[in-house]
Amino acid sequence: MSRQLTALFIRLFSIWLALMGLQIYFIFYASKDLLQIPFYLSLLCIALPVLLAVVMWKFPLAIAGKLLNGIHSSEEKTSISSRDIVAIASVVIGLWTVINALPNAVGGFVTVIGLFRQGMFDTSYAMSKLAILLQFGIGSYLIFRPWSLANRIFPTHASADQ
Repeated sequence: MSRQLTALFIRLFSIWLALMGLQIYFIFYASKDLLQIPFYLSLLCIALPVLLAVVMWKFPLAIAGKLLNGIHSSEEKTSISSRDIVAIASVVIGLWTVINALPNAVGGFVTVIGLFRQGMFDTSYAMSKLAILLQFGIGSYLIFRPWSLANRIFPTHASADQ
């Protein structure tokens, strides 16, 4: 049951990711004259989230199985333990955090390219974008290490409902 629930959230995430690809397209379209970005670079930045969304839409159960490989329950189990819920929530919040940082990262990338081409690049601006990298790092940790958070909140020896 937890894999199906996570797969549902992965499909919702893939829809959101495709919409972010559309938003990235508009960012590049609006700044194409100012920044003079090569077509292949803008196409790569647009195609990456869209291709990822297609893969996530096609294989949500396989991705959920990889993300939640710590669940050793049978598929017939109808109840979900508190640790399982925290692990699922960790993956979902991590996906949301990463997708929320994506437009800011692309906008910052486009701005840095524009500032660099105009000779006005300042390291203080680049340092201000560290928050976006931190957001990606936290989101990646929540996605790829959901059981570390679940074990901190509900230690194995203290879990009553498992």
